[in-house]
This record gives sequence, C-alpha cells and structure tokens, in this order.
Amino acid sequence: RVPFIVFHLALTAIGAITANVPIIYRENELRTMIALTQAKALIVPRNYGKDDFIAIAEALSSEHSSLEHIFLVGGDADVVPDGMIGYERFMKEQAGDQGGESAFALQHPDAEDLTVLGFTSGTTGELKGAMLSSNTLRAWNMGLIERYGLTADDRIFAGSPLGHAVAFGHCLRMTFT
Repeated sequence: RVPFIVFHLALTAIGAITANVPIIYRENELRTMIALTQAKALIVPRNYGKDDFIAIAEALSSEHSSLEHIFLVGGDADVVPDGMIGYERFMKEQAGDQGGESAFALQHPDAEDLTVLGFTSGTTGELKGAMLSSNTLRAWNMGLIERYGLTADDRIFAGSPLGHAVAFGHCLRMTFT
C-alpha cells in the first residue's frame, strides 16, 4: 500500500524510526513490538482479511501509554473512530506552520542513524528487531545493483509484502538507492 511508503519516507526524513510489521503479525506480536520500542504511533489498515484492526488498535492504545497517535488507512475517510487519525484526511489537510524548511533541516538524520527495525521471530520464536541505518540499507542493495547491472530504468517486482525484509529492503529501499 502506498501509505506504507509515504509513512516510511516521512519518518526517515525527520529522523524517526519505522518498525516494520510482518503481515502475519496480530495483536500479541504488536503488543510486544510496542512494549519493546515504546512506539509513539501505530498505523493500521481499516480492514485486512478477517481481523478487526480498529479493535486491535483500540486495545493496544489502552494498554500502552507511549502510543500517542493511531493512523487508520483505507475505507471511508469521513468515518474514523474517536482518537484515531484518518490517513486520507491527514494527507489532505495542511499541518500549518511548523517552522518551515529550517525546522525540517534541524531534524534531518544522518545516514548512519537508525531508520528501521525489521522484526522477526527468528529461530527462538521471540520477537527481535534488526536495526538498520540508511547506509546499511544502501550497502545491502549496492551489491545487488552492481551484480545484476540494475539501472534507474529497471523495474523491480516485489512478490513479498512491504513489511517483510525482502520487499522492504530489496524493493522499496532499492528503488531509492
């Protein structure tokens, strides 16, 4: 989904960290991720499969005081539960004067700063976040770009969800490399 890309790039631009959520994760995994990261925001789809992500987000919000913002993606932009921010409306509204470009420049991260946590259960079954900087992602991808002779004219097919390391690292981030 496009909002995934928009949020990741915006968070990276201001020096915030994206914690990628594999598509198979639900309330228990999200609970652990939020506890580990002390996440300030959670972005959920209005619906995906049979799961009610609005109910999941509401439950997690009541359990975790660190969660200040819940963004809801998809569906009717005018029907958003109290305490949530509809992505579509958020993108249409102006944020107002937040200090202009000079304020943005102060937040600009270094390429060595942590930009993403890629969560996996690994072999132990316990969640752990792989810490990656923009430079790490760039180096990760440069080897593939050089090996396969990729250029800006090439297209990359991602047969994996963006929350997964392969699509996130080698498709989304590779296109920017």
